[in-house]
Amino acid sequence: MNPSEISRRTVLRGAALGAAAFASGAGKLLSESVKTPPNIVFILADDLGYADISCYGRPDLRTPNIDGLASRGMRLLQAYANVPGDHIHLRNGIVIVNGVAQPVGFAQPTTPENLNEFLDDFPAVSPAEVPGSTESWAVNFSNYVHDGDLVVPPGMYFMMGDNRHNSLDSRFWGFVPRANILGRPLFNYWSFKATEPQLEQTGFGHKLAWIGHVLVDFFPDTRWRRTFHVVH
Repeated sequence: MNPSEISRRTVLRGAALGAAAFASGAGKLLSESVKTPPNIVFILADDLGYADISCYGRPDLRTPNIDGLASRGMRLLQAYANVPGDHIHLRNGIVIVNGVAQPVGFAQPTTPENLNEFLDDFPAVSPAEVPGSTESWAVNFSNYVHDGDLVVPPGMYFMMGDNRHNSLDSRFWGFVPRANILGRPLFNYWSFKATEPQLEQTGFGHKLAWIGHVLVDFFPDTRWRRTFHVVH
């Protein structure tokens, strides 16, 4: 491989293959009596957001394997979901479900500097007024708003993640059918601090420096509160 083609993603891809190989071997060791292997889809993504998947409109980044899963009905979920019948609204960035304010968790706090009425006081502003919203959601949005709440209809889920100030989630494209949700996340296996400029840098020198940074600062820059955090 040409050194200029080596990237952090190349390193992570190798780590994924190793993890998958280990998992396959571990399954044998743990239980020889299992005749049918578990149905597991393992996707290792390096800072891959909703808008970074080509099947959702990203023009300059190809994700053919994920696109193939999507074409067969498997849609990736966000980190936060509301179930059918829930009444949802946000006030100053705080999510309120059925009248109860939810913990902020890892979400970026809303401040006077980053306040966005559409994002932080949803559903006060119609998605029809916001760039990036889908046409069908903009047209049907008002049918689901009652007394200031968005009401999740039967068989549908509302998806929203922690990175809610920079996320094209259900506020922009609407509900996700239950049939499109095929599994549950288990846990976060590793979380490491990184700035946006660090993630966007290219070239062998930058990638080598990043690998060195991870090796040197693995312990202080690993987000230990998130690492191995059990989701379900």
